[in-house]
Amino acid sequence: MIAATRSIQWRASTTPGASVEWGTPPAIYEALDVEFDFTLDAAASGSNAKHVRYVAKDTDALAIGWKDERGFCNPPYGRALKAWCHKALHEATENNALVVMLIPARTDVSWFHEVVLPHAEIRFLRGRLSYVPPVDPKK
Repeated sequence: MIAATRSIQWRASTTPGASVEWGTPPAIYEALDVEFDFTLDAAASGSNAKHVRYVAKDTDALAIGWKDERGFCNPPYGRALKAWCHKALHEATENNALVVMLIPARTDVSWFHEVVLPHAEIRFLRGRLSYVPPVDPKK
């Protein structure tokens, strides 16, 4: 499969922080949901889930199957991002899942070229996203 690219323009800016758990901007999810008709949010918490069916943070989404799901996934952007991409590829190729991921273009790492680039339709967003900040449990 040849990776396709399409530029999507979104008004955007991101406030960097220590958290790896940033919520998806509603406009991004809604546009993708219209196109893909999601059945699952594969990486969520109760406060940022985008679909009524979601895999909660306290459940290991990498250990459960997503068979036949039409999954949306905005995974944590830390060191585990590689594992999330491997999981998405596995579910798509072995379990008939359609997985749409919102991830940074990490073209400087080998796994991006091995796991993402040859197997994905890639859409680049212009600018930086305005993510929904994580909920601080202390507040």
